[in-house]
Formats: sequence, structure tokens, C-alpha cells
Amino acid sequence: MLKTLLKQEKYRNLAKIILINIIIFTITNLLFNIKYEQVDDFIMYNLYSGLDGTYNTYGVYMHTILCAIIGFFYRIVPAINWHTIFLLSMQFICFTTIGYCITEKQKSEKSFILYAIFASVFYSVLLVLIQYTSVAALLILTALFVTIHLMEREQTSKTLRILSFVLYAIGIMLRMQSLLIIAPFFVIYAIYYLVKYLKKQIDINKFKVIIVDYVIIAVITIAVYISHNAIYNNNPIYKEYMEYNNMRAILHDMSYTDYEENKQIFDDIGWSKNDHYLFYTFNFGDENVYSKENLQKIIDYKISTNQYYNLKPKPKEVSEDLVNEMQSTNTIITLFMFAMFFVAVLESKEKKRIKYTNIVSNIRN
Repeated sequence: MLKTLLKQEKYRNLAKIILINIIIFTITNLLFNIKYEQVDDFIMYNLYSGLDGTYNTYGVYMHTILCAIIGFFYRIVPAINWHTIFLLSMQFICFTTIGYCITEKQKSEKSFILYAIFASVFYSVLLVLIQYTSVAALLILTALFVTIHLMEREQTSKTLRILSFVLYAIGIMLRMQSLLIIAPFFVIYAIYYLVKYLKKQIDINKFKVIIVDYVIIAVITIAVYISHNAIYNNNPIYKEYMEYNNMRAILHDMSYTDYEENKQIFDDIGWSKNDHYLFYTFNFGDENVYSKENLQKIIDYKISTNQYYNLKPKPKEVSEDLVNEMQSTNTIITLFMFAMFFVAVLESKEKKRIKYTNIVSNIRN
């Protein structure tokens, strides 16, 4: 069976990409110790792994469906860290898919060498510090790349198209906020093909495919978002926690409130300078001190004193924050996105160059 498949060119190319990724994965593991970049992964892993005797499907950031599926494997073999295996598997699938798309058109040894160089940089870096947020971004980005790839090739592929939607769905289920990192590239992609359509470089049928793809992506996004919120809001305990966590995120992730400059509000809620320090170093276990009511008072105070930074975000502030986010914690993903986007666009130019070269050769002959 395997020999029969390998006789087909597309499966031989896929096997080469898989082999390249296995080699990169193995070498990276031998040279470095793979570890979580942040503690969020460990916290979620504790929630649904049965570590405390329960298999909680509420992973806070992850969709409960993913938690239930991964938790099921923990019930079968609890000694294996299925959370890490899931993240590593998603990375492997993404890079295999991207490599297949890159090498599918040219099928030359040069294309495989170029992919090996590309993957040895991006794949190994993402492997060393594994994080659910970056894996989610990678899944969403891969879905976008496959969509662009399909638009630039002569023939359609139902398998790749379905795969792109599946990867996208898993990505936003893993971390919906990661979509914000990739969102600018969805916009660039839409503008690029809109311009091509207006310049009559693509016909109406191809442009309709883009519109359909966006509609399907929008439907998937809405379905995941609504179901996620509905499940959490249906549980009074987690509904209260999610509301608390949203306030916490505003004060932690979106803005910083200096103690000395805002001493009035901290005196009002009874926070000492040490309480303030503990809060901003993520040590806020005392529910009486760090209550939902106290956090809301800080937010209301900041609004009343016109400290609008991300509490009432304006378009300029949102764009600046997005750029800063792309430049800081997600630098490798940002570079990866740019590389993938331009590789996809250049594919069409390479295809045209080969086409014109063949035409000239035929004329000469």
C-alpha cells in the first residue's frame, strides 16, 4: 500500500516534507529542551488533565470541545502529557501542509532545499518555546496560506480547502484572540484580490470563491465565539470568573495603573503599595483584596480621570497596540506571516514566468 502511494508524485513530495520536518523536530529536541513559554498552558493542562482528580472541560481560553477531546485521552492514559502532544502535532501538521503547498508547484530539489532552510528557522524556533497562543496563530495563518495557495494554482483541491477550514476552526477554538494577530493579513489578502479583480487579472468566478471562503470563515468564527460564550455563561461559577478575568485583563494586559499617580483610588479600595505590587506580578489569590468590585472601581476611576488607554480604545490606539503586540511577544509569528504571505504571492509570479518561458521555447522550436 505504501509503495503504491509513493509511486504517485504528490505522495512522494509529501513524504519528503514529512521527512524534513521529522529531522528538524528530532534535531531540535536533541539540542534544546522544549518547554512552555508561559504558565497559561500549564494551568489549562491542570484543569482538564485530571491532575487534581477532576476532568474539567472549562479551559478558560480554550473551547470546551477541545478540552473534552484532549481530556478524553487523559482518561485513557493519564501518564502522557496530551496537551503538549496536541500542540506539537498541530505544529507538525501546519508545517507539513505549508511545505507541501510550497513544493507542490515546482517539485524541484531546489524548492525542497529552500523549504528545509525556511522550516529549520521558523519550525525550530516555535518548537523551543511552545505556547498555545502561537500554535493557534500558526493554525490560523496556515489556513490563510492554503487559501491563498489554492487561489494561485490552476486546479482546485477539495481536500486542501477543507483542511484549511478545519485548521482555522481548531486555531480559533484553541485561542480566539490569536485571530487578532492574523487579522491584518486577511485584510491584505482581500485587498490584493479585490485589486486583481478590478484590474481584470482574475475573473468573477475566482473572485466569488474568495467571497465564499470569507463567508465560511465568518460563519466558523461566529459559531465558535457564540458557542464558547454560551457554554461559559451557562455555568454561574465560570460566568463570574470570565467577568472577573476580563476586568483583570483590562488592568493587566491592556493598561497599567501607577500606584503613586493614582493613590486616591488605591486608598479608597484599601490597597497598599505591596498589594499593588502583588497584583501586577500576578499574585492575586486573596479574593477579599482583589475582588471583582475593587477591580471595577479601578476601571471606573480610570475612565473618570480620562485615562482612556485601551479602556475606551480608539482606532489609532487599537492599531498601535496591534503593531506593538506583533513586534513583541509574537515576533516570530509576525515574521512568519510576512514570509508566508509573500511566498504565496510570488508563487503566481513564478507560475507566470514558467508559462511565458514555455511559450517562448515553443515559438523558437
